[in-house]
Amino acid sequence: RKEGDGSSLLLWSAMAHDHPVGGLDALSTNVDIDAWLEWEERKEGVPFRHHAVAGASAGVMEHLFMYPVDTLKTRVQAWKGSGSATTTVREAAIEVMAEGGYRGFFRGIPAVVAGCVPAHVALFTTFEFGKLHVIDEDSPYHVWQSGSVGIFAQLAHDGILTPCDVVKQRLQLGSYPTVRSCVAELWKADGLRPFYRSFGATLVMNLPFGAAFVATNEKLKSAMGLGSSARTSDQAKTELPRYFLAAGFAGAVS
Repeated sequence: RKEGDGSSLLLWSAMAHDHPVGGLDALSTNVDIDAWLEWEERKEGVPFRHHAVAGASAGVMEHLFMYPVDTLKTRVQAWKGSGSATTTVREAAIEVMAEGGYRGFFRGIPAVVAGCVPAHVALFTTFEFGKLHVIDEDSPYHVWQSGSVGIFAQLAHDGILTPCDVVKQRLQLGSYPTVRSCVAELWKADGLRPFYRSFGATLVMNLPFGAAFVATNEKLKSAMGLGSSARTSDQAKTELPRYFLAAGFAGAVS
């Protein structure tokens, strides 16, 4: 229903198994459609710790779900001289299963979980700050502004996660039995340098990725009218799938 200039969505909870159907009036709740669906829009009143927790949770879930695939990728990409190289994904999977069963697909994950929490806090905090102070949706340079925010967010992320990624990959290849033994031997060999040996190559890959992802995502959201104040209630109900579509396509392009 319409109430002045705002829209509201009438949600019914009578379908809950522990409530009678006859209590519809008592169980109905008016929810502001903007507050319900504009989860992507940054609110200045939201404390920093909320952004930190959201970013860290997103990072942990991302790595947990994709870690077995990442293990296979690392095996296939590995230098043949390492003694752990394979030529196909199928061969990599057979090799991992032979070495440690299903647990082998998650070898090294403690290092990633420990690193991805602060790394994604840094990434999303930088992104939210940049979105608030740098990106202007009405500017003709909107795409470039979004790309620059993506670059700095990715830089903050990679500066923290790269050492953890070095440890993770060595465990994925079976070079070390535990995170502790890997860290101890690398530090004994050359201090901090081995942990950032791949930092340059990582930035060459990830900075363009971050710029392309954020710029494409923001441009698609703008083109789709996501978050527009002129939308109707019916239009707002369809926004969530379109947010996922925009982010998925931006990830594919990047």
